Amino acid sequence: MDVVRAEIEALGGEVHLSSEVRRGSLIRLSFPLSRAVVSCLKVRSAGQSFGIPLGSVIRVQAERRLCHGGDQVHVLGRSLPLESLQACLGLPEPDGQKGFVVLGQQGASARSVEVALGVDEILGRAEVLLRSLPELAHTAGIMGGSVQEDGILWVLDPEAMLGLAMDSLMRRVARV
Repeated sequence: MDVVRAEIEALGGEVHLSSEVRRGSLIRLSFPLSRAVVSCLKVRSAGQSFGIPLGSVIRVQAERRLCHGGDQVHVLGRSLPLESLQACLGLPEPDGQKGFVVLGQQGASARSVEVALGVDEILGRAEVLLRSLPELAHTAGIMGGSVQEDGILWVLDPEAMLGLAMDSLMRRVARV
């Protein structure tokens, strides 16, 4: 229990323990509002794990062929632009990617904006404790982080990622 208490206190939370004879024990965990549990799709790109909040994920798809930024992909009878997650974050582009995640956002005019985000690997779903990290406040596309057993899972800001993907695609088209 000391380990649990230490971890929760490191996150800024508290552990309250009360016990009654013949009734049992009650353990209450409390966390500050600056923390939140977020349902994410875990992906890997450039050797780093990222989390994409599930509320913005429309579809996840693996490809038989390698996809490249600037390609068009077909999803449910529609053609969508594909941009690699690495290009959106300003990282060196991969030689190709084996899957993509379709992100969407409902606009004010009831038209949605959708783009396919290329990733190296789709890792699955996870419930993560999101920490706002002040040192990342000016990092475009990153909403926060979550400590995982294999390192930090950077949780992406879906709205910002859509903007970064569109900007990256526009730069790509302008070079052609």
